[in-house]
Amino acid sequence: MLPATDPVNGSGRVNSAIVLTDAPRGDLVVQLAGELNLDDASASAGSVYARYTADGKLVWFRSTRSLTGSDKVGAESALALVPPSDFALSYVAPNVQTEPVVPTSSYRLARVDASSGDLTWQAKYPSNFLNGIPLLVVPRATQGDLLTFYPAQSRSLPGEACRAIDHGTSASVTCSGSSYAIGAVSGVDGTSAWIWGAPGIDGAASLNPLSASQWPFTSNPQRFGGEDAFILGVRGASTTVGPWMTEGDYGLGLMLAALPGGDLAVTAQGNGYVAFNGGQTLLEQAGSVLFRLDTTTGHVVWRTPLAQPPSSVITAPGGRIAVLNQPSGSAPNVQIYDGTQGELLSTLPLPPTSSHPVLAAGQTDLFVLGDYSSAFDFDPGTGTDQPSSSRGVYISRYSF
Repeated sequence: MLPATDPVNGSGRVNSAIVLTDAPRGDLVVQLAGELNLDDASASAGSVYARYTADGKLVWFRSTRSLTGSDKVGAESALALVPPSDFALSYVAPNVQTEPVVPTSSYRLARVDASSGDLTWQAKYPSNFLNGIPLLVVPRATQGDLLTFYPAQSRSLPGEACRAIDHGTSASVTCSGSSYAIGAVSGVDGTSAWIWGAPGIDGAASLNPLSASQWPFTSNPQRFGGEDAFILGVRGASTTVGPWMTEGDYGLGLMLAALPGGDLAVTAQGNGYVAFNGGQTLLEQAGSVLFRLDTTTGHVVWRTPLAQPPSSVITAPGGRIAVLNQPSGSAPNVQIYDGTQGELLSTLPLPPTSSHPVLAAGQTDLFVLGDYSSAFDFDPGTGTDQPSSSRGVYISRYSF
């Protein structure tokens, strides 16, 4: 366990984190937000991005300005791993203008060399935006591109989908499709992007932004989150995998994680009975469930009821699945499940927090990051591991 920020100056949170895959025990790259100072004598004030070794040594640090070239950046996305040793993110930055006109801003997509913390390239989107929200960034390393999705804010109106072709030292962005994506993850094959959404329309909907194919939907305002949900894969140039739909009187909120071998771990939360892809029961009543989805057939391999509504899900080392729970009125925890059978293996307690903890995992380690404001023992066993301060941002590593 590492207290990662100066406990005296400022407050903030962890936005996202990734683990590099260029070594069995990969380094951690962290994205922070707020008025924080890294708890390291070599780091400068205002650092937002930092790389740590697995044993907690600071490798490099960057402010938003030093990374992007602008101090007026907004709508920064979560970090997305470009395996094995780079990462990508998007943000909105002001356009350079030579005439006294109304200022404009555009989305940018950047690839960062994680060995140095320097930009490999930065690509400007073709359209201007006055107000932006963080994009979903999905690298497809083997395919040689990155897909980005403007999350659907209205279930009846899709967001814009764009594709960036990675040329090595530069990238070209085209935005010619739309998507109802609410969440998205990279597939383990490097050629697929997995998305989920819930269109609130009566009629045909285009779900794959790289394809002209459409699928019928019927709106139902009584469903949780709006409507029936879908899971769909975008593979290669334009191939659609699925889509697979939920069924019943209630819709679902979903979260996805890509498992070794290509299947998906999925959490689902709903207010009543819900089936999936041809009558497979997901929920028998209101609640939450974790299930494994066979992405070849659309079949549910196993499903495990969850006692608490999940906040996030990722793949943990050894094909395990880590689910973050943040129940109202009590401290969060992380539950580890066996990816083959869905059995609960262990529970990791976390300190009370004012923000959502963040999970990141590599080949051998699971990292949990968040903020704490009171003394807490991070060791889930019989030992004791307490930070020397009573507040700050922590990085906790669990090895498998």
